Amino acid sequence: MKKILAGSDLKKIFQIARVFRKESFIDELHNIEFELVEFYMRGENYLKLIELSMDLLKFLSIVYEKKELTYRGKKAIIGDSYEVISLEEFIKKSKNKSLKDIREDDFWLFFVEEVEPFISSIDIPVFIIDWPDFSSVMAKEREDKPWLVERIELFLAGVELMNGNTENTDPERQLSKMMKEAKKRDIDYEKHIDRDFVKLVAKLGLTTGSAIGLDRLFMLFQGIEDIHAPYRHLI
Repeated sequence: MKKILAGSDLKKIFQIARVFRKESFIDELHNIEFELVEFYMRGENYLKLIELSMDLLKFLSIVYEKKELTYRGKKAIIGDSYEVISLEEFIKKSKNKSLKDIREDDFWLFFVEEVEPFISSIDIPVFIIDWPDFSSVMAKEREDKPWLVERIELFLAGVELMNGNTENTDPERQLSKMMKEAKKRDIDYEKHIDRDFVKLVAKLGLTTGSAIGLDRLFMLFQGIEDIHAPYRHLI
């Protein structure tokens, strides 16, 4: 999709697609295959995704005639209010450290043990920003704090719904990040890295994009607590 956007005069592009996980981990919120809407928009950065996400949530609350969503004892009220949480500021308050001083393994443990329980207690949509550089291969780094990237996630009643970012447009940085990720996953990057894509990122200009899990989104609005419930009786 980004190659199409970079090589055309299009300003916006999206698709709704069937997605498959390589991992076999399955629980009430994870399935091996699921539906995803992915889109990109030129001329905007990652903060635009807050406005677009809130518009979507408010539209669905009208369609479903439901302003309060619940999931396993947690709730989220859909209206004009939302909260934005900076991970950099959160860890400073909790650990008196910056994310540039935190190892990757320690960060993910901190996120699961401290960040997720905190945002699960908030009863309005929560947007998480200021992610560490290692959390995203495609995101643009912050110019003022290069150890952070312009990445954002939306949580609703403790459930992650959206993951987005400002797109990186530096080919050298893109190739370096993709090679590092390939080595981490023990993948032959010479075979699997799309070098045509790497060359084209410079033509994107200022672009933001996100992916939203449709199964989870509609599950919450329909009051379903298990992502497998709609077809559980067929198994």
